[in-house]
Amino acid sequence: NVGSIVSGLVVIIYSTFGGIKAVAITDVLQFAILIVIVPIIANVSSTQLGGIQNMISITNEIYPELFSISHMF
Repeated sequence: NVGSIVSGLVVIIYSTFGGIKAVAITDVLQFAILIVIVPIIANVSSTQLGGIQNMISITNEIYPELFSISHMF
């Protein structure tokens, strides 16, 4: 709870003193990191699990409802 309050205060102070330019720069950096890191994580996890097909098979064994639309209705 204290961490949430401190984090919120840091964001408010950062936004107030840095203005919209600081927020925009932070958003651009987060986007760039996301565009680089997500494909790397997907590639590494897929490789570690033996490929996409094997990853789907493992996931289907653990959570068979995930790839079935019948549980949605």
